[in-house]
Amino acid sequence: MNQGGPRPPSYGPPVTADYTLPIVFLETLYADVGGYIETRFIVDRTTGEPREPGDMKGRRAWAGVAELAAKLPAITAWAKQARCAVFFGVLPRKTAEGTSAADVDEGSALWADIDWKDFDNEQAGRAAFAGLEYPPSIVVRSAHGVHLYWLLSEPNEPEALSDLSRRLAAMLGADACHDAARLLRLPGSYNCKDANDPILVEIEELHPERRYHAGDLDVWIPVLARPRIKLAGAVDLTVPAHLTERARAILEANQQVRSHWRGEGKSKGDTSSSGYDWTTAYDVLKAGGGPEDAASAVASRPDGSALSKGTRHIERTVGRAVAAQEQYRADQDAQVAVRNTTERVARQALKESDKDDKREAELDAAWRPNSVAIYRTDPPRYVFTSGDRVFEVTTSHLAQRHQMRRRLMEVLLRIVQLPTTKWGAYDAWVNELLEGAKVYEQPPEASRYGGIHEELAERLGALRTGDCAADLARGCAVEVDGRRAVRLSPLLRSLRQSDTEITRPELAQHLSRAGWESRKVRLEGEQVRVWLSPRGEVVAPKGPEPVMAPEDWSAAPPTA
Repeated sequence: MNQGGPRPPSYGPPVTADYTLPIVFLETLYADVGGYIETRFIVDRTTGEPREPGDMKGRRAWAGVAELAAKLPAITAWAKQARCAVFFGVLPRKTAEGTSAADVDEGSALWADIDWKDFDNEQAGRAAFAGLEYPPSIVVRSAHGVHLYWLLSEPNEPEALSDLSRRLAAMLGADACHDAARLLRLPGSYNCKDANDPILVEIEELHPERRYHAGDLDVWIPVLARPRIKLAGAVDLTVPAHLTERARAILEANQQVRSHWRGEGKSKGDTSSSGYDWTTAYDVLKAGGGPEDAASAVASRPDGSALSKGTRHIERTVGRAVAAQEQYRADQDAQVAVRNTTERVARQALKESDKDDKREAELDAAWRPNSVAIYRTDPPRYVFTSGDRVFEVTTSHLAQRHQMRRRLMEVLLRIVQLPTTKWGAYDAWVNELLEGAKVYEQPPEASRYGGIHEELAERLGALRTGDCAADLARGCAVEVDGRRAVRLSPLLRSLRQSDTEITRPELAQHLSRAGWESRKVRLEGEQVRVWLSPRGEVVAPKGPEPVMAPEDWSAAPPTA
C-alpha cells in the first residue's frame, strides 16, 4: 500500500541477488507486532554535501513483511541505480500515512547506531559493544558503522522503547537517534554516498533466539539523570504591591527564611543585596510558595533595594530561583531513580545468590553412582555402577528427571533422591556425572545405526529379482527400467528379525543414504510406491525366493 508523499518511479524487473537474510531480518523484527512498515527513498549525500529540495524521492508504507519482501530485490536495485538510500521505520506505524512519533505503534526491539567516526577507529567502535552481558540480537553493517538491535520477548509502548534506546546510546557512545519514529538503513540496500562505489548494507549477525525481557534490560542499562534544565532569565508575573498571605505565613513560620529576608544569616555565597534577593525567592519557593509569593517577598524586603532596581530585576531573580528549584527536583528524582535501580539490582543479586545456595544444597544431598562409563556409539551408551549393580541408562532417561527416577527405581528397587529441576539443579547433576565419566571410543559398527547400515547392505545384496507385483509384496526385487525395485514394508519386516527397534523412517533414511530413490511406478496396471536401486547398479539374475519372516509366508504364499 502506498500512502503519503512522493512515490519513486517503477521499480523495474526483479534482480537475482539473494535476499533471504534481509527477509528473515524483517520477519524477526516484526514477528510479534502489527501495523505498517514505513520506507523512504532519499538521495545519499556525503558529509558536507548540501541537500537539495528533490532529495526525497519517495515514501511508501507496506502492510506487513510479505508485501515488502516481494518487492525488496526490485526496490533496492532501483534505489542503487538512483543513488538513493533506503530507510525503514524500526517501529511499525499505526496507519499507512503515519510519519511522526505520535503515529508509531508498539514494537519489540531496541536499537543503537554506532558510527566509526565517533571513535578512534573501527576497532574501538566495535569494542564498545563487545562482551556485553546482553549482546545485541542483530548487527547490521551500514558501511561506516553498525546498527544494533536488541529483540524483546513481548511488544512494548514506543515511548518506553525510545527511552531505553536513549540510555543504550549513552552507554555505548552511539548516535542520538533514539526517537520512536527513527528510520535506519534497510539491510540489502546500498550506502550510495560514494556514487562510484556503493556499499552493501549487510547483516553481520542475526540471532532470532536472543530475545530479552524489557525489565531485565531496564535494570542493566544505566539510568540517566534528566537533561539539565536551562536556567531561565525571567518569568512573566505581576509583582504584588504587598506580601501575599502565603509569603507572610512562610516568613512567620521559618526563622531562617525570615533572617534571609532581612538580609542576615548567610555565611557563604553571595551576601550582597541581590544575593539575599535570590535566596529569599528560593526559600519561599522551597517552603511551598509560588512565583508571585516569592516576588512579593523580594519586593517587600526591608532594605528596599529590589524595588529600586525595578520590576525586571525581580522577574529575573524569581525566574532564576524557579529554574534552580526545578533543577533541584530533577536531580532529586534522578537520585531516587538511581537508588531504586541499585536496590533492585541488589535484590536480584541476593535472589540469584539464594538460588545458588539452594542448588548446591540439592546437589550435596543427591544420590550418585559409584562410576559412570560412556561408550561413544550412535546413540551413546551410559553404563552406571552402583554397589554390585551395573546397568544402562539412555539419553532420554538423563534428559528427563522423572524418567531417570523411574529407571533407577527399576534397577535399585528403591526411590533415590535426585535434585529438582528448579534453579538448574538437575541439569547440573547430570553434567557433573557426564564430566566425571570415563569415555570409551567405539568403532562405527558398534553403533546401532552402523549395525543397521551393515545389515541393510547384506539384505539388499541377498535379494533376488522376481517378475510380478506378488513377488514384490513378498520381499523380492522387481526390475523396473533397468533398476531393482523393492517395497519398504517387506524389507522392514525382514530387518526386524535382527533389530526389533528399527523404524520405518530410519529404514527410509538409510536407503536414501545408500543412493536408493523413492518413486511411484506402474506395475500390472496399478501405481505402486517402491524404492529404486542406484542408477548403474548391475541387476542380479532371478533366483530362489529370499528368506522371509513366517508371517510373510502366511500373508503371501510362495508360487510354484
